[in-house]
Amino acid sequence: MDIQQHMWTSCLTTDEAVAMYDKVGFVMLDSGLTDEVLDGLERDMLNSSAKSYRGGNRYCNNDHLNIRLDSYWALLTHSLSFDHPLYAFLKAKFGDGWFLDSTLGGDVVLPGAGHSRATLAHSDWSTEAGSPHESMLAISCCVRNITKEMGPMELLVDDKTWVGPELCRGQLLLRNVDVIHRGRPNVSTIPRCLPAFRVFLPTALRKGYRPFQFLPANKLEEFPSPMREHSEFLLKVDDDAAMSASDASSQ
Repeated sequence: MDIQQHMWTSCLTTDEAVAMYDKVGFVMLDSGLTDEVLDGLERDMLNSSAKSYRGGNRYCNNDHLNIRLDSYWALLTHSLSFDHPLYAFLKAKFGDGWFLDSTLGGDVVLPGAGHSRATLAHSDWSTEAGSPHESMLAISCCVRNITKEMGPMELLVDDKTWVGPELCRGQLLLRNVDVIHRGRPNVSTIPRCLPAFRVFLPTALRKGYRPFQFLPANKLEEFPSPMREHSEFLLKVDDDAAMSASDASSQ
């Protein structure tokens, strides 16, 4: 397979997707999400009360409580169904040795966002001293077509080439968090929302990460089997305060 030619296509077989990921550290898949879910994800990100500002008119909204939102719930339950390309990829690449992280969120780059620490070349927490590598996979969902003017994420390939795709609505970007990447200024009039969730490997457990634990009681019966198999346990929580307290005690 020609890696350069197929780098930004999401029409790959499972074997091709694994080969792409092994070569460059990321791959695209189709999400298959409906317009209603994609619009809901964008709306929930823009209206989020869990905003952590990163400078330069950017913020992330990572929070355990996002599981209560129908849009994020649909993203998880659809993407991790047995017949979804993402589940097939995870099974082929990692077997049963992966876990679902309970933090859902993503990042937003608002119109006019300039340079900040997010536009500097970096990888995620795996670059910290003592952090395990090959430990976490971020799955981002493109909720609208992302042009180069909207501040797309750029990724470093072969330690020398920056690539920043114009992503298509409905695509999933699977990314090894070790991959060097950076944000770009948003010179458009449209916010760039990239909702995401994460899965991680047993190596991450040594850093203190724990599998999915937090689930509202009213979602318990809807919890799909693949998600159930890749979660540590289910903690039924009826109110936000109890969930927040449980979260704080696990830090």
